[in-house]
Amino acid sequence: MFLAEEGIINAVQSLGSPLLDKVFVGITQLGNIMFYIVLISLIYWCFNKKTGFKLFCLILFLGYLGVFLKNVFKTPRPDKSLWRTEASGYGFPSCHATVTTGFWSYILIFLRKKWITIISSVIIFFVAFSRIYLGVHFLIDIIGGFLIGGAVALSFYYLETKVRITLKFYQKILVCIFVPLVMLAVSMNDSTIQICSTLFGLSIGYLLENRTVNIQTGVKNKTRVSRAVIGLLLVSAVFLSLSILPSHLDFIQFIILGLTITFFAPVVFSKTDKIFK
Repeated sequence: MFLAEEGIINAVQSLGSPLLDKVFVGITQLGNIMFYIVLISLIYWCFNKKTGFKLFCLILFLGYLGVFLKNVFKTPRPDKSLWRTEASGYGFPSCHATVTTGFWSYILIFLRKKWITIISSVIIFFVAFSRIYLGVHFLIDIIGGFLIGGAVALSFYYLETKVRITLKFYQKILVCIFVPLVMLAVSMNDSTIQICSTLFGLSIGYLLENRTVNIQTGVKNKTRVSRAVIGLLLVSAVFLSLSILPSHLDFIQFIILGLTITFFAPVVFSKTDKIFK
């Protein structure tokens, strides 16, 4: 089976060129979970905090599920001689395909606009195609990621529209602690530690921000631009400064990353918004 699928990769790569290699290396970044962290941060700061937080939960769960399933199935990637970019871990399912399909499927279901459907479909297709073109995934890995991502998006949308649970503040805090710990108990490795640490930081920050600062997102475009620039600079500075931590303390870096996005950045905005009204 793997030989037949490598034949598909060879056929796709036969149409390539050095220029296309660079193009698809760029396109494949649209399936990177950190790309979505940045994108959703902008939604959270500038448009809608509640929707932004839900998208953070969705994208991190998709990333976690992809890593978990990789370690369950433990299928190999294509031979390294086919690789045109770096990759790590097992093959099935493709996390890029899972995350991309899940995010954009939810967006098109949530917004239900034709132009969003077209854009979402194009991004899903080209990210998936890039993984085959770059030689780091078999077709079955892509199909699996597509089906898993789509199923999670549909389930997530159904649950948020049909299920309503009211919790007190301290109960929400306990959930923010309990859920990442359970996820780590099920699957603990470098990737899941980073994902669960980020989820914990984002969740605690979201609760604290709503209870204290509670910035509003219905602001002028000038304020939105200032938030985007200041927020991205702040998050980048914090994340890079914490990269000096030893690898066994990575979880601190990702907890603070989450807290910075959902709490510390809004604290800063509460001051800078007065300047950029």
